[in-house]
Amino acid sequence: MNSQQSTILVVDDEEMLRQFMVRALQSKGYRVITAGDGVEALHICEERHREIDLLLTDITMPRMTGDELAATALRSWPEIRTLMVSGYANHTALQQMRREGRTNFLMKPFTCDELAGKVRQILRDTH
Repeated sequence: MNSQQSTILVVDDEEMLRQFMVRALQSKGYRVITAGDGVEALHICEERHREIDLLLTDITMPRMTGDELAATALRSWPEIRTLMVSGYANHTALQQMRREGRTNFLMKPFTCDELAGKVRQILRDTH
């Protein structure tokens, strides 16, 4: 899938990291929508799920974890791909993902190119 046609919903409660991801993805030609937490992201998904190709979310957030967000979103919109990010290698959700063989995960800190490469891989492999 061409990045010019892909829209990514970036969800992170840390403003600086969210803006870093937005700039990195926009520099590669992706359209980006943002949310500060999982509850806000679900509202956006309800309104705009047809345009969202990838849900990129931090795992650890207040109000709703990224893992809960992804599970909820995928029940309603199974066509949305997900990418989880975390700075905690021992996070329970990450351990569960590894046991299930899910590889759509990126460990913080990451570079612009690492983020773009992982996004490109997920979109290419699933479309």
